[in-house]
Amino acid sequence: MQQIDVLICTIDRGIERVETMLLPPQQGVRYVVSMQYTDAKLLALIPQTLRQRSDVLVTTLAGRGLSRNRNHALSLAEAPWLLIADDDEQFRPSAFRDILAQTAQIGGIDIALLRLNRPDGAPLKFYPKTSAPMPLRQAQRLGYSPASVEMLLRRDALQGLRFDERFGLGSDRLASGEEDVFIAAAERKGLNVCLLPLTIGTTAAETTGDRFLTDPRVQMSKGAAFSAIYGLPSALWRTLKHGAHALIFQRKNPMKIIRNMLRGIRYERKTR
Repeated sequence: MQQIDVLICTIDRGIERVETMLLPPQQGVRYVVSMQYTDAKLLALIPQTLRQRSDVLVTTLAGRGLSRNRNHALSLAEAPWLLIADDDEQFRPSAFRDILAQTAQIGGIDIALLRLNRPDGAPLKFYPKTSAPMPLRQAQRLGYSPASVEMLLRRDALQGLRFDERFGLGSDRLASGEEDVFIAAAERKGLNVCLLPLTIGTTAAETTGDRFLTDPRVQMSKGAAFSAIYGLPSALWRTLKHGAHALIFQRKNPMKIIRNMLRGIRYERKTR
């Protein structure tokens, strides 16, 4: 019986990396690999070893949009627990056993946020110190922000919850923010979201925070996410606060940042 579906989303040549991230077959663990492609010729890159493994489901989706791809993978999930993953992760050999051991103890949690390291062994980002599940709101007050690749989802609790396809890599205008909007929607549904003290592997991916000061699309995404989550008045206040923070603590001109965040707010409201 499946206990965990690992939902791996990739695009084009990223499919060539997936083979190296799979652990040896384990009872109760299935991989759902969703490959987006921008040219049908790239489908020939799918390794035969993926198709030959009985614990791997390979599915394809034309076009771009990471949130679209994640939703496609979610639609094919069947296990009680769903682990969101990208194609540049490396799981610890004990990762899935550790997850299953945790799920036996977290009966009231609907979305568990796990931890990842960088390839050099350093934490991917700031994680609050805790030896027990920590409510997301408490973790956020300490400076933590969630990422979709950290999410372990209880499938029965989702109730049709999906990623907002306006947000995320490959979307028309917004390069990030999909995880914040997803989590906010989950909390509005009354789902219990907690951070777990469990590191499951490594990833080379950068975080949105690494690019906020330099990438106009990330700045626009931040404003749009504020609008989607908090509404217009709070989004405007948070935009000004981010601009002031950039000026005071990073010595950056806040005007471009504020302008891009306002563009994101307008876009989110126009496309709502």
